Amino acid sequence: MVHGDLATLEEWTSVLRIAKMYFFDDHRELAIARLAQIVTPVDRIVMAREFDIPGWLEEGFFELCIRPGPLTLEEGDRLGMKDVIKIADLRQRTRYTNLSWHHDVIKATIRQELRAR
Repeated sequence: MVHGDLATLEEWTSVLRIAKMYFFDDHRELAIARLAQIVTPVDRIVMAREFDIPGWLEEGFFELCIRPGPLTLEEGDRLGMKDVIKIADLRQRTRYTNLSWHHDVIKATIRQELRAR
């Protein structure tokens, strides 16, 4: 059944792109809210940079740092070498330096690293 709403990452990214281009702030916020429900951590990082979405960069890094599996080759290609190295470094530090780190400490470390760029 069709409800007249957009559903895919590509559709909402198109809305976001057009909203940014023409300064449609309400549409931009709607697209960001809908995308937040369907994006991957890598999408968050890439889109945070492309569309200047506050909080998404840190959240994307956090999600990638705490997930059990490594980055895939496709994810690494999308992120680029700098981010792959930064994520690997953060994962290494959060996993092996102090295994008792809590999520708020990991987020603070990520925030500090992102500001250092």
